[in-house]
Order: sequence, then structure tokens, then C-alpha cells
Amino acid sequence: MRILKKASVVYVSDAEDEMIRSLHMIPAHSIEQALVLAKSMVKSDNPSVTAIPDGVAVMVVADGNS
Repeated sequence: MRILKKASVVYVSDAEDEMIRSLHMIPAHSIEQALVLAKSMVKSDNPSVTAIPDGVAVMVVADGNS
């Protein structure tokens, strides 16, 4: 949940959009749709994105360059 305080999370899945929104994330149903959303959110054709294929099993550790 801490990541949601620092970044917008676009969640790619087949889950219902309202369920994803209730978890304070932005729903997308494909990687392509997620990239379109990311580009529009930061108003850039080259946004910085991080893909986490199996987010439940991954721990993200900041490298201190943020």
C-alpha cells in the first residue's frame, strides 16, 4: 500500500474495473492499454514505467536514486 502514496499504479488484469479502483489503482486490460494510460498521465511519449509480472511474489527495494 505504501507504493500508492508515491506513485500511480496501473493494474493489468481481467478483474472488474470497479474492484481495481476500490483498491486505489487504475485498471487496464492489456499492457498496450496500460502504456497508453501511462503516457497520458505524465503527458509524455516516453514515460518511466516499472513492470512487476507477479506482484504478490515481488518485493521492490529502492536503490536510493529517486
